[in-house]
Amino acid sequence: MAKGPRKPRFGADRTYPRHNERNTGGEKKRLLDIRRRKDFQYELDTLLDNFKVVENKSTIAATIQNKLSTRSYDDASEYADRLGEANGQPGEMATEIKRLMGRYSRWR
Repeated sequence: MAKGPRKPRFGADRTYPRHNERNTGGEKKRLLDIRRRKDFQYELDTLLDNFKVVENKSTIAATIQNKLSTRSYDDASEYADRLGEANGQPGEMATEIKRLMGRYSRWR
């Protein structure tokens, strides 16, 4: 049995910070909507087939999806621009991929 008044374990006079008080949440980024990931994969594959990207199609689709889901929309759009220039269709292909990414992304 304790002698004397006890110190409050949790309350206003605690001297230690809680584990999450320093977490401000960081910057919000535009990323892939994870719930709609399979739909995005299907439409991206269809889009790449329409532009007749035969060589490394699965690698290109995986790279776009990875950049959009982990980094940001901006990194994925830069990759789409470089991809369009490499395939000889700088304007059309990049704008279609960006439009598709815009439909399937959200701010997180």
